[in-house]
Amino acid sequence: MDGTLPCICRSPADHFGRFDTRFSYLNLRRTVPDTLNNKLLSVLGTAELDLAYNGRKWNAFASLYASYTQGSNLFSVNAPGSLTLTFSQAWVMYIISKYFSIQAGRIEIEYDDQRFFEARDWSGLVTSHNAIIAHYFVPDTSAMIDLGFAANRFHSTPSLFSTDPSVNSYRYLTYLYSYKSLFDDQLHLIFNDIFNADDNGLNPDVLYGRNTLGGSSWWSTDDWNINLAGFYQFGHINDGRRLSSWYYAAYVSYQPVEWLTLMPVFEHLSGDNLADSAEWKKVVHGFSLLMEI
Repeated sequence: MDGTLPCICRSPADHFGRFDTRFSYLNLRRTVPDTLNNKLLSVLGTAELDLAYNGRKWNAFASLYASYTQGSNLFSVNAPGSLTLTFSQAWVMYIISKYFSIQAGRIEIEYDDQRFFEARDWSGLVTSHNAIIAHYFVPDTSAMIDLGFAANRFHSTPSLFSTDPSVNSYRYLTYLYSYKSLFDDQLHLIFNDIFNADDNGLNPDVLYGRNTLGGSSWWSTDDWNINLAGFYQFGHINDGRRLSSWYYAAYVSYQPVEWLTLMPVFEHLSGDNLADSAEWKKVVHGFSLLMEI
């Protein structure tokens, strides 16, 4: 979180096609906690091919993502080389006016405040969302509102167009994200309302939902940045118990000279008193950051 303007996944405006390649070679020599006491070698390679189209009324974007892994990360299990191919993004956008547009497809939802939405394509965990999003955006970036609906986790195994079921922890998700800047972009106000629903792990027809409501504010000058945030969660967790939890945080950064930034941080996530078993059987107070489960 750096206090910059929110980032919405839209077609790149400066190109119609792009080819990116990335390669990582990891020589991980480590002692594994088993009787074999092996030293192992892991290799990771990734490549990404992006294609974009920008028109007067239609924009389109597709990102084909390939990753190659070989080695081990589970004790002494040595995995052979494997190649995974998937679309990290594939969407179209219809531009109704200079203020309003509709976007649909497989989308990386990314905002500056990444507490709840975060793109992790470089890590190999594709956190795209099968979504439709209505964007209201003032061209001078002083205000924006996004209203989105997403569906995920319908297949037990990933495929070329399905999101990774082990990453995005919901069956259905809808959200409202609004943003407003004031005083020549010195003050930024953000409001979020996120509702996500999932099954109980036993009966796929029984869904439990939870709501996350709150917001954050940024105040910035040449030397100072202050971020205050607060959120409340209510509803139910997957096993049917009620949820009541909260999160609040304060970030203050000061840059006395160009090469030095000081930032004290305070964060608080509510949790459960497991000694109070009677309360814990009915209500859960642990706050969740949704996409990081």
